[in-house]
Amino acid sequence: MGRVVGVVALCIILLASLSYCKNGQGERLDIEVVYGYGLKGEIGKALSMLDKMESNHPEDIKFKDKFEQRFKYRKDRTDYLSNKDASLRYLLKIYQDYWREGLLNKSENLDDKLKADLVSFFNKSNKEEAFTQRPININNLSQVFDDYISLKGMHSTGFQKTGKFYDLLVWKTNELEQFEIGLIDQKLVVDVYWMRDFVTLGWTSYARLGERYPGGWATDEALYAVAKGYDKNSEKFKVNYLKHEAQHFSDYQQFPKLKSYDLEYRGKLIELAYGEEYLHDRLSYFIDNASFDKTNAHPYANYCIIRDMSQKIFGEGYVTEKARWNELTNQQIQQAATDLYIANTERLNRLGKETEHYLGEYERCSDFL
Repeated sequence: MGRVVGVVALCIILLASLSYCKNGQGERLDIEVVYGYGLKGEIGKALSMLDKMESNHPEDIKFKDKFEQRFKYRKDRTDYLSNKDASLRYLLKIYQDYWREGLLNKSENLDDKLKADLVSFFNKSNKEEAFTQRPININNLSQVFDDYISLKGMHSTGFQKTGKFYDLLVWKTNELEQFEIGLIDQKLVVDVYWMRDFVTLGWTSYARLGERYPGGWATDEALYAVAKGYDKNSEKFKVNYLKHEAQHFSDYQQFPKLKSYDLEYRGKLIELAYGEEYLHDRLSYFIDNASFDKTNAHPYANYCIIRDMSQKIFGEGYVTEKARWNELTNQQIQQAATDLYIANTERLNRLGKETEHYLGEYERCSDFL
């Protein structure tokens, strides 16, 4: 029980998107764009988009109401806490308040307040349950957090950040399975733990109403997959999860200090190099969820992917017109992604094993093209 050991990089599940379409009830809401704002921590833009919604479709109205119930008012009016495991409800309330305030007030850094609230909570809990003999303070927070989760007989990713915010991912059971995985430049045999019975899937799930959530992650020891998110025979599992996370696993060995946005850039290139059925959907997802913000690894990596693929294929700076991407064959996309991955690997090898980042050295990520 307890914490997942090692460096963690989250992989966001790709689910079917709703596109704009004309019907008798007005122009349909593009829910994926709203979720994209959530992933980028731009809830204000999502609320503004919903304010201007023209659709009268019942599903869109229901979605708008739920999103506004969560974020529009002074307090979250949804049932987020009421359906959670009671043993972690008070801890989750602290994180919920922190996430919500941070998502709605983008300029504020609330990390210090979160740490102070957690110290107070753990001190009070230790008097009631005696779960640790460590001193409980900000400097010891990570170890105390692990002790508390272990007391509950659960697993977590520990006290660490996912992008902008400290995260809280907690689940009850693991099931081990081994996979052999082929990548562009190697083959790997890795352990995959299927995670089940989640209490919380973190802030990226909270920001997207629990309908989109992390699909899993890699550490330097194994891969972890959210079991409810995958059909093992699907491309979403075999490529978007398994190959992507196996690339992280490999990179942790070859470049152990590499920043999250570099890791994500490489993992996403692997998806494009091997994707077939959902390849164009994945590119569309990267476009919708891109942001030039180095503090948020996934959106920043998406930005770099689209920019560098644009220059590689179109000879242009940054192409977001999806119709142009949809005209490309799978082979064109796969070859461009493979070329970018090989070029990126060559540069990282020249920089050496101790390099911490490559993309962040450049204002617009594409100097090596």
